[in-house]
Amino acid sequence: MDPSPDDTGGLVPSQSFFSGEIASEAPVAVTLGTFGEGDGSVKPNPFGTPNQPMLQGGASPMGQIVQPSKKPFRWMQFFLGLTLPIVIVVSVSILAGQVNQNSWENAYFDERHALSPDSNGHYSKSIEMEDGHIMEQCSISKPSDLGGGFSDVGFYCTVDHEQADYLLEVFQEKEYIPTIEPTQLTIDEANGTLSLSFNGAFEERPGIYGTIYTDSGNFVSNFNSQTTFVNNEQNGSFNHSFPPQSESVDVYLMLYFHEHSEYVQINNWDSGDQMGGLHQEGHYIFTGETGWRDGDLIGEYTLRNSTLWFVPNGSYTNDYFFEIQIYDERTDDANYFWREAVNGSFCCMPLVYLGAIIMAFVRGNKGLGWGLVSSGAATVLLIGAFFVLLIAAYSGGF
Repeated sequence: MDPSPDDTGGLVPSQSFFSGEIASEAPVAVTLGTFGEGDGSVKPNPFGTPNQPMLQGGASPMGQIVQPSKKPFRWMQFFLGLTLPIVIVVSVSILAGQVNQNSWENAYFDERHALSPDSNGHYSKSIEMEDGHIMEQCSISKPSDLGGGFSDVGFYCTVDHEQADYLLEVFQEKEYIPTIEPTQLTIDEANGTLSLSFNGAFEERPGIYGTIYTDSGNFVSNFNSQTTFVNNEQNGSFNHSFPPQSESVDVYLMLYFHEHSEYVQINNWDSGDQMGGLHQEGHYIFTGETGWRDGDLIGEYTLRNSTLWFVPNGSYTNDYFFEIQIYDERTDDANYFWREAVNGSFCCMPLVYLGAIIMAFVRGNKGLGWGLVSSGAATVLLIGAFFVLLIAAYSGGF
């Protein structure tokens, strides 16, 4: 029913909104339009670019979460990270060794000078040293009778670098004269006793080393136990007890008299008779030197006179070789930069290695990152295994 004006001039609705009656006609649908549309036509983009959807990809059902595609693990990057650190370390090690070797060979060299005596038996040789050259070591020798080697001649030299005009001194070794003289060896297998008597001026107890075996090779005793040593200013005796034996024994004994750099030795070697000494109880007894003996000063060399000279004690007519090792300080300084650069690169390797691991994971190269981590772990395991094998080998584990 259409509304009509009432008596007062207002509009009277044809039906109350809350009348409780149900409308006989369905309400007309109202079109609200679409998002971003007004009258159905597409409005132009003010930025001048075509409209693009916010998310790319195909349509998905309502409520379904779109999972991004998973990148495959790159094994090529993994093996690159596994092998590259090892190749770099080995290469730098070889380079460092080559640089250090070249530096050593260029900075150090040897010179040999022939020395002949004059009519008075004096030896001398003019040796000029260049600026920047320093004499490090020296030796005096003579050609051997056995294929061009060198034999000991009883001369030696030392270099003193603490002096401004450094000094080289030549010495002649003193003749070895035994101070301990063995006199009697007594071995009683049935009673298990051994005694060695000797003469000489000594003050301290010697070092005692050795063993006793039967002729059949069975172990009997060590000399570091059940041993007595009696001495005075003129003579002494060495006594030892061992289990009684029914057969002959072989004695290997060494007495070290450290105060005199001397030793007394007992053994059953057949070569003992070529060394002199005593032959008693089926054993050889002889003495010898154990260390360096002080020598007499017989010559010198200084930069001031640039002449090596020495006058031996006694009559010497042999030719000798004087060998010196020279250090070239200027050449060594020239190689200093490259040597330190290569050697210093080892200090930077751990930092570069850690930085490479971090960068690989940050950039998403997981294969490369895990390869670098595996390379470090494998290196640690290999080093640990090497030390375990080394310890086992020296401890008798194999």
